[in-house]
Amino acid sequence: MPGNDEKRLLKIALPFYLFSALSDLAPIYPMYLVMFSARGLDYEQLSILLAVWNIPVILLELPSGVLADRWSKRGVLAIGMALKALAFLAWIMVPGFGGACLGFVLWGCESALCSGSRQALLYETLRSHGREGEYEAAAGAAGAVGTAALLVSEAAGGFFYACDPDLALALSAAIAAAAALCALGLGRSRPRPGSASAEGRAASGAGAALLDEAPHPGLRGQLYALRDAIRDGGLFGILAASVLAGAVFGTADEFDGMWAMERYGVPLAAVGLWALLPFGAGGLGKAAAGRLAKALGGRGMRRLGLALALAGLSFLAAALLPGLWGAAPYLLYYLAMSALSLLFEGRLQAVAPDEGRATLLSFSSLLVTLLATCLSPLFGLAADKGGLGAAFALFALLTMAAALFLPRRPFARGRSS
Repeated sequence: MPGNDEKRLLKIALPFYLFSALSDLAPIYPMYLVMFSARGLDYEQLSILLAVWNIPVILLELPSGVLADRWSKRGVLAIGMALKALAFLAWIMVPGFGGACLGFVLWGCESALCSGSRQALLYETLRSHGREGEYEAAAGAAGAVGTAALLVSEAAGGFFYACDPDLALALSAAIAAAAALCALGLGRSRPRPGSASAEGRAASGAGAALLDEAPHPGLRGQLYALRDAIRDGGLFGILAASVLAGAVFGTADEFDGMWAMERYGVPLAAVGLWALLPFGAGGLGKAAAGRLAKALGGRGMRRLGLALALAGLSFLAAALLPGLWGAAPYLLYYLAMSALSLLFEGRLQAVAPDEGRATLLSFSSLLVTLLATCLSPLFGLAADKGGLGAAFALFALLTMAAALFLPRRPFARGRSS
């Protein structure tokens, strides 16, 4: 049975868990490329659609964070989920290639709008209750809930699509619209009575940031504050390590199906079932992020660097060990990186200036996307020369190298401007 502390944390974070479930639940997820193929689109058009999806993500990632910090994180989240609902409706109303492009543009906008705002709002909500030290646990639980919702989408998507493709799209749109309404209720809990004076809350910025009531600085001042924070050695090192490790993880993940067939002998028809294993390992990693954060210590960087190096070593073992001998370290890599990504996020939250928290998280996400785009040709070249094992070994070394960027000095949680 959970203790009183766990119950209080659950009460604070429960709206975020609900939002995570709704935002990651969509029966059309596993079937949309199948749907477009059935509508007559060829492989070239399908690849164009994926590129179209990336364009608004790259263009809007940073501006969306600035908008969330200057205006309202709840509002940005609600708009993002509403755009996602419109994306699915566009695929019903305009079934051709143009409608497909429109839907992916709207979906890409949602990804950019929601990438940093959700995490920043969760952190500020916890901090208003004096529980920012439990961010990794709450964010990990929310991530695990989202992973469970994705698993439900994968399991149920084929059934609803077989009944009627438009039914799968309509359900996905309705769930996204419900997530938009849920977003409007996030972070409305006020700090505990007597936990701090009004003056103290104003000085820390916690309550004001939570309720979006503080007078925001000008855009120039906001960006200057972000620039000064990144110039700080500790923040730059955390950002560099998280971006490099995240870009490597995201790039390697794209080749999971090919790796399963080449190294583990998984037949083509069972690749989807295999994907549940690394996917599930990632969900377990998110759920364990809070405990890992406590085990590593909240302030030191050396243990975090060691954990990242061990994750890279596990990936290297998976690349070098023959056959199924490498399956266990391969899944361990997924588990570790999913947990460590949340720990990195918690570190960034802790040292970010209040007036630029969502901006910083969006900036980090943008850097991961851009670096992953640059690493993809390198991965392909290594795979062409030595096979997927050689490419994975190279990326494992890059993961271990990312640990070298981490600062050696401690950092202070709950930094405010």
